[in-house]
Amino acid sequence: MKKFLILSILAGAIYFSVPSESFASSYKVKEGDSLYFLSQRYGISITELKNENGLLTNEIISGDYLVIPTNAKHSHTVKPGESLWSIATKYGMTVAQLQQKNYLSSFIVYPGQALAVSGKGVKISNHGFSEEERNLLARLVQSEAKGEPFKGKVAVAAVVLNRMAHKDFPFNIKEVIYETHDSGRIFAFEPVQNGEITRHADQESIRAVEEAMNGYDPTNGAVYFFNPTTSTSKWIESRVVRQRIGNHVFSF
Repeated sequence: MKKFLILSILAGAIYFSVPSESFASSYKVKEGDSLYFLSQRYGISITELKNENGLLTNEIISGDYLVIPTNAKHSHTVKPGESLWSIATKYGMTVAQLQQKNYLSSFIVYPGQALAVSGKGVKISNHGFSEEERNLLARLVQSEAKGEPFKGKVAVAAVVLNRMAHKDFPFNIKEVIYETHDSGRIFAFEPVQNGEITRHADQESIRAVEEAMNGYDPTNGAVYFFNPTTSTSKWIESRVVRQRIGNHVFSF
């Protein structure tokens, strides 16, 4: 009997010391979710989901919790101090790709959070954005926030990044900045219309963009900004004000 117990303990020790290629996370089912949606989101088959959760049908109920098996080679657990850009850079992805892959609506991540990643992203520069994107955003900051305090410059850059994560706006920096309305007659940003966007950015604007891409958002999520002294738009002035920095009001 004693010999049997020793062998059992040793077997258990060997079993638990074998490194696993996968782990599981918990997911709370939301209204409108389906097994197909979850299988596409997490890159696993519907059969795997059903087997892992003992489901006999494809029906899932809002509020229930499902176990999501995740391939460790294509997953990253967020560590304290990490941000979306640092994780994206590590795996050769852009921040936009990482957000899209994980259905993230903001730039905030939390320690212990599991993210789906890929090692087959595009070639990127610092912060998970391309050099072209960083330069374009810096030129916009230079044009829109000239004369504003540094915090105000970061805030303008943050608005563009916040729009990327919002369902009502395009999903990349270039499309957000060059977005137009009313058949091209209304521009999202005045510097695009008047040509100021083509001017070179100064070092402070470049640094402001880097701060925003590093996760600093002094607007607390705003997607609009305007100067109340010069604005003539009643619509923009009707938006919910989130913050005032320098001469600009930042709103939703």
